[in-house]
Amino acid sequence: MAEKKGFDLAAVLGDVSKLDTGAAPGRKQLEYLELERLDPDPRNFYALDGIEELAANIELLGLQQPLTVRESEETPGRYVVVSGHRRREALLRLAKDDPEKWRYVPCIREKGGSPALQELRLIYANMDTRKMSSADISRQAERVEALLYELKEQGMEFPGRMRDHVAEACKVSKTKLARLKVIREKLIPELKKAWEKAELNEAVAYALAQQPEAMQRDIVGHIDVPLQSLMEWRVNDFAEKIREVDMRVCRRGTMKGLPCVNREKMLDRICLDRYRWNSAPCPNRKCCTDCIELLTCPYSCPMLAELVKKKKAEAKAQKQMEKHEKANEDELAIREIERLWFRWGQAMDRAGLTDEQLKEKLGLPPGAFVYSWQVKKEQVEPLKDGSCTDTKPDTGTPLYPFLTRFDMHSLIARADALGCSLDYLLCRTDVPEVNTGAAAPDRWQTGTPKEGGLYAARFDCGGAVIRNIAKYDTGDGSWRFLGTYARIDAECIAWVKLPEEDDGKGEGHE
Repeated sequence: MAEKKGFDLAAVLGDVSKLDTGAAPGRKQLEYLELERLDPDPRNFYALDGIEELAANIELLGLQQPLTVRESEETPGRYVVVSGHRRREALLRLAKDDPEKWRYVPCIREKGGSPALQELRLIYANMDTRKMSSADISRQAERVEALLYELKEQGMEFPGRMRDHVAEACKVSKTKLARLKVIREKLIPELKKAWEKAELNEAVAYALAQQPEAMQRDIVGHIDVPLQSLMEWRVNDFAEKIREVDMRVCRRGTMKGLPCVNREKMLDRICLDRYRWNSAPCPNRKCCTDCIELLTCPYSCPMLAELVKKKKAEAKAQKQMEKHEKANEDELAIREIERLWFRWGQAMDRAGLTDEQLKEKLGLPPGAFVYSWQVKKEQVEPLKDGSCTDTKPDTGTPLYPFLTRFDMHSLIARADALGCSLDYLLCRTDVPEVNTGAAAPDRWQTGTPKEGGLYAARFDCGGAVIRNIAKYDTGDGSWRFLGTYARIDAECIAWVKLPEEDDGKGEGHE
C-alpha cells in the first residue's frame, strides 16, 4: 500500500478520534466525576448554541457520550473539559432542577502533554461533534496554524507547506481556507462581528472583504436591507456604482472641478434596495444638472436648489397651460358634438321621423339602438333639442360608429382642398361646386376676422401657443377674454368663428 502523504493530525494526537465515542483503548478508562468539579477550557472558541434542545434530549434519553477531560494543572482535584462543552452546559441546566440525578458525569480522563498538543486535542475532539459556521472554521484554522507552528518550534517536523497541513487538519479545502483568511484579515470590525454571529454569509463576507475598507463602510452605511438579505452580486454592483460616483466632479460655481459634493446622497440612492432590478438606479452618471429626474429625485444636489425651483415653476406653468388648452379643446369638441346632434334633431323633425321609424327605414332589428354605446339613451332627446347639460368631449356623434368627429374633419379637409362639396365626393351630385348658401365648415383661419363675435383662437405667447375662446372687437381690433373686458395682448395666429347662440347650442337654437 502506498504511504499516505501529507500531515495526519490523528496520528500525531495518538488516536484521539476515538476519545469521544466511549471506546477508549488501554489506559483510557471511563470514570464518574462530579459535575461541579468540571471546568470549561478557556481556549475553547466554539459557540455554545442549542443548549436547551440538547438538555431536553439528555433528559429524555440520557447522556449518550461521556465527556473527555484532563486534570487541571492549576487547581488540584478539578478537571478541564477537552470535549463536551455543550453537554456540560446542558447538564448544568438539568442539575438546577435535580442536583442529585445529575451530580456525577461519565468522563474519560486524558493524560497530559504539552499545552499546544492539549489544545490541538481539544480542537480535534470538537471538530466532528458540532455544525460549525464559516466563522468557527476560520477561528479553528487560525488557531490550528498557530499551534502547529508552536509544535514545530518544539521539534515536531511538518514537511511541506503549513497551509496544506492546516487544511488537512481542519478538513477543508485550501481554497476555502484562503477565502476565510481574506475574510478574517480584511473585513472591517463591524462586518466581522456580523459574520461571526452568522448574520453575514460567507460569500457576501468574502465579496466585501475584497473591497477597500472605505468601500465596505460606504456599502454598509448606505444599504437599506438587513445584512442577512444582502447578496454577493449586489455587493459587487454597489462597489462598481460607488466607484462611478467617486469619479464625478462638480460642474457648478466655486466647486467646479472638485469631487462631487452630493456624494452621500448619491450613495443613498444607489444602495436603495427598491432599485435593485434597475441596471442604472441613477439615470445620470455624471452630474445632477442634466438628470431627467432632477425635479422629482429627493437625492438631487443641493447646489441645484435654485435651478430646481425655477424648473418646477416652469413645469407648473406648462402643466397649467396644457390643462387650459385641453379645457379649450374639450369645449370646442362639446360645442361641435352638440351642433351635430342639434342638426340631426332638426333633420329628423323635418323628415317627421322618430327613432323607431328611422330604425325601420335603416333596416335595423327591433331591439337595436340607433346610436353609439358612447351615448346614453337618456341623452338622445336632450342632445337633439339642444338641452343636454352633460355632454362630454368623447360623447359619440349621431353617425357613430360609421363616422366620428375626426372622420368628418378629414372628409371636410379633403373637400376643401379639392374645392368641391362632400355630396360630389360621395357621388350624390354631379355638380362639384360648393353650395354657397350652406354654412361654412369650421376650420382654422388666419389674418384678421371681418366681423366681431365669439371665436376659438390660437395665441402666440412668447413661443408657446395657447388656445382660448375669446371675443373679437372690430371697433378697436382687439381680442378680449370671454366674460371679461380684459384685452389679450398676444398675437392671434389662427381662429375659428363660433355661433352666437346665447346658450351656446347649435345653429338655429335661440
